[in-house]
Amino acid sequence: MAVPSKVSVKPLSTTEMNARASAFVAKWRYESREHAESQTWWNEFFAIFGVDRYSTAVFERWAKRASTGHQGRIDVFMPGVMIAEHKSLGKDGGKAESQAEDYLAGGDISAAEMPRYIVSTDFAEVQITDLASPADPPLRFPITKLSRYISRFAFLSGYKAPVRSVLEQTAVSVKAARQMGKLYDALLGDLDANGEGHDAEQAAIFMTRILFLLYGDDADGLWEPDAFRNFVEHATVPDGSDTGSQISLLFQILDTHKTKRSARLDDHLAVFPYVNGGLFSERVDIPVFDHSMREALLAAGRFEWSDVSPAIFGSLFQGMSSRKERREHGEHYTTEINILKTLRPLFLDEMEERLQAAWPSVAALTTLHNSLAEFRYLDPACGSGNFLIVAYREMRDLELRLLVRLRELQGQVDYALDGTWELKVTLDQFAGIEINWWPAKIAETAMFLADHQANQKMALALGSAPQRLPITVAANIVHANALHVDWADAVTPNGSTMVFGNPPFVGQKEKAADQTADMRLVWGADYNGYLDLVTGWHAKALSFLQGSRGSAFAFVTTNSITQGQPVAPLFRAILREGWRIAFAHRTFEWQSESTGKAAVHCVIIGFDRRRESTPRLFDYATVKSIPHEVTVSRINGYLLDGPDEYVDKRPKPLSALLPAVRRGSQASDWGHLTVMPEEFNQVSGDLRAKKYLRRFVGGDELINSLDRWCLWLDELDAADLNASPLLKDRLGKVRAERLASDKAATKKLADTPALFAERRQPDVDYLGIPNTFSETRRYMTVARLPKSTIAAVKLFTAEDSDGFLFSLISSTMALTWQKMVGGRMKSDPSFSNTIVWNNFPLTQLTATDRERIIAGGLAVLAARALQPGKSLASLYNPLAMAPELIKAHDVLDKAVDKAFGFAKTPTTSQRQQRLFERYVELAQANQLIVTPTSKPRRKTAAVADPVGAVTATDKQRLPLRLS
Repeated sequence: MAVPSKVSVKPLSTTEMNARASAFVAKWRYESREHAESQTWWNEFFAIFGVDRYSTAVFERWAKRASTGHQGRIDVFMPGVMIAEHKSLGKDGGKAESQAEDYLAGGDISAAEMPRYIVSTDFAEVQITDLASPADPPLRFPITKLSRYISRFAFLSGYKAPVRSVLEQTAVSVKAARQMGKLYDALLGDLDANGEGHDAEQAAIFMTRILFLLYGDDADGLWEPDAFRNFVEHATVPDGSDTGSQISLLFQILDTHKTKRSARLDDHLAVFPYVNGGLFSERVDIPVFDHSMREALLAAGRFEWSDVSPAIFGSLFQGMSSRKERREHGEHYTTEINILKTLRPLFLDEMEERLQAAWPSVAALTTLHNSLAEFRYLDPACGSGNFLIVAYREMRDLELRLLVRLRELQGQVDYALDGTWELKVTLDQFAGIEINWWPAKIAETAMFLADHQANQKMALALGSAPQRLPITVAANIVHANALHVDWADAVTPNGSTMVFGNPPFVGQKEKAADQTADMRLVWGADYNGYLDLVTGWHAKALSFLQGSRGSAFAFVTTNSITQGQPVAPLFRAILREGWRIAFAHRTFEWQSESTGKAAVHCVIIGFDRRRESTPRLFDYATVKSIPHEVTVSRINGYLLDGPDEYVDKRPKPLSALLPAVRRGSQASDWGHLTVMPEEFNQVSGDLRAKKYLRRFVGGDELINSLDRWCLWLDELDAADLNASPLLKDRLGKVRAERLASDKAATKKLADTPALFAERRQPDVDYLGIPNTFSETRRYMTVARLPKSTIAAVKLFTAEDSDGFLFSLISSTMALTWQKMVGGRMKSDPSFSNTIVWNNFPLTQLTATDRERIIAGGLAVLAARALQPGKSLASLYNPLAMAPELIKAHDVLDKAVDKAFGFAKTPTTSQRQQRLFERYVELAQANQLIVTPTSKPRRKTAAVADPVGAVTATDKQRLPLRLS
């Protein structure tokens, strides 16, 4: 069947399409038979969009399958637009999309017919894959949500979506980074242009200008092709002796209007335009060239720079502080996919939906076009401008597609655009703030080049583009500390201001004194000491956008702002000002631009004041996975679908089913009551002192089975003190140190130098819980300890006579709660009793549940015992856990998950959701919701924990009674 190249469409309003979609879902939601009903399903599906399927697409198109070489039938084929495959309910499992790909690779579909989209469905769910934009992950959603995603099918009625393919560009950009590294190495050697001082500043300006000239040689329309390379090759001598002076003259010419240039100017210089914009106005030191330096510059000129995205210009320079780093540079290119994770849900997706809705109408397109001039864009931590560049490029692309569509509807196919008045998206709508002056200068240059790229693309589509040299309109990049300046100095906010970016990450414990001062400045009375430096940008955004109803802001941050004590003060302050979380990306791995920097676990959270749109939540199977969108009704500060309830410090457990957990004892002894391994023989050799030696365990000692002891002198006999020079000496030093303290409470402790400053030692055997543990471990590493082992302040303790507490804390559910609401020490989870434990939402538990959980814990202890002598760190090495131990934890997890209402193993997100729901129940009721049954508990045999036990060697070293 012949298919017309032009789609037959009856223009429909969004309201009409939504109504048709709702009727479609109501009719088809219970269908399941592919062969019986799929063609009718597709006919009615096309009708939702006013598309005549009979003149647009064909059923059962014959085509060869690449995998078999045999002919098959494509379910639905729309040449140049879509291939669709349909499976019976529950029979898809990815087969439909794979089958479509098989047909596309078979060779029977010509290049002209090659579709952009794959659509697959099994009646219950639909998936759309954009083959032209691999940067966009496939969209999968239940058919019941069709109305919500109606705009994603606009391509059926002729809408042209943006193409976001970054793979080829990434490869080119990596090559460019290496090329720039070689040039920098040849011209500047080991000088660090990222450093401070005059030399670094001059190097930075020089290299930025050279990049501009290299790019301009290959960018159509700035000046004659290869003018700079020809200038170096023909206007300088081969030995390089005059290359520096000639480049200095070129810089001067580029900053001189053509009307003021000498008529005797050499042709190799006269060919260059007047640039303006301050890019070449400042005098700069230029290296003294030799032959090899000149050759390196010529080699760089032979590279094709116009294919490089200006969004990564900054990364061409970042980290170039040594020859080694420059040789390695280019492997850590930051993909634009991550930038678009911020920009698309913040404003780009909405702009696309507005364009889709306006697509059939000249009047609607004109209204939308005029509205583009109202928007303002600010990145208040812009670095080298990559967020601004991508935002500008995407908005210019949207405007271009809009203008092309207007010409189509108006019948002006050969219309030449007058760029001096037609464009609504202009550079002066975009602004940035950057504390380091060189990235700020790069951002200015890169934005100009991004503008030039957009103009060249427009010229190809519409036949003309505005001239940008000399520079008259530019992005405003302010060189300043964003937490000190008024953001209105960069751009005046209005009702359509978009604020975005990737501010610096510095945890509350790592902040320098001046950074803490900045936080107090911007947060005022709301600063509680637990907020990451990145949240200073949230505080400034609240002030900057105050009263702006149509504006929005979103930042990339470390995931620490959605965990532990920072959550409540941050999000309560934002909510108080009338904002809501409009979208969020849960934890994922963000690769740094700089060479050698580790990947950071990040979240992206966007805020607006609009309530009419449904929030969007993106989740990740792993931190390296592509995101998938989750249907939610609201999003809270923990990035869960739930009310705005927040976990605060609590003095005792919220659940009546849980025992109290306390910190261990604080010595405040300056090491004089503590006995390290190298001191053990000396102290144990004193017959009086060794009576008081006790094993002394903090989190590090517990996890790694390290040796440490202390002098526990609660029952010190005066006769022993008088007879022991060692005890006298150590206690004297403790007293002296305490007296020297500036704190009155510590001075008071000098009266009792034999005692720990804070004593919280259990009088029964107990469970030890480390304060911090590795983020890579799959479980919290806890162990039982005898009462004779003194718990240090970095170890929490709790009575646990039957092992229930050990079992509960050793579960994945407990670790999920810890990571969700607990703090971090650097990147490692940090346990606390007041936040983590006292809020653990154990709302209901039957006697059977409890028995299963205890039995699961006993199985874990038994599995540990199979590897005697191993430390917890070794037992729980994530790459080398014994199969028996993994199996025992799986059994334990099933018992705990069942107690929380799960019939099968839940995902991390499902655990988080259930835990938060239970927390809200407890917090609101402030009492136990469901009490345990009165079924008598079966006695269980105790199993010794080999990690917490004292070895025979310990007994030889420490001949004290251990029970």
